[in-house]
Amino acid sequence: MARALNELHFAGVVVTSNIGGRYLDSPDFDPFWEESNRRRVPVFMHPSNSPCYRDDEPPTMLSFPFDTTLAAHKLVHSGLYERFPDVLLILAHLGGALPYLARRIDIAFDQPGFFGEYKQPAHRPSESMRKLYVDTALGWNRGAFNCARELVGIDHIVFGTDYFISFWMRERRFRKTR
Repeated sequence: MARALNELHFAGVVVTSNIGGRYLDSPDFDPFWEESNRRRVPVFMHPSNSPCYRDDEPPTMLSFPFDTTLAAHKLVHSGLYERFPDVLLILAHLGGALPYLARRIDIAFDQPGFFGEYKQPAHRPSESMRKLYVDTALGWNRGAFNCARELVGIDHIVFGTDYFISFWMRERRFRKTR
């Protein structure tokens, strides 16, 4: 991070939703979050293959949005913003399914005894989720966009594109028809 920001003058950093199957809510990553918080640098989280996903479908289709959702939820649930209030976290692809599931997550929080032996979050999860930013890549569905806007607000939605995927798919179709 120091080299990218200090020497190469990058505007932010990119992380994946999990690193070798380990999620970023692990205390091992606290030095990263502490430094991100101190610098107030944008951290863009892009999904990677989930260690939980086992299927015969291409992982990018379902695993990527699932892993974004799981990774972001784990960070919010672990108290990321209580420990590091100035972290500027941007989630790819409208935040995966997190905007759609936010109300369900809040209902669990509101239900006494729901967490049982599991750690109860300190705050209503959607309160912390409002601090997240999401990008518009793959946000082509108006309902999905509106759901994300309702959760984080229009001022926390930034432009993003996965245009290269559309280009790749178009080129692939073109080659098959030749």
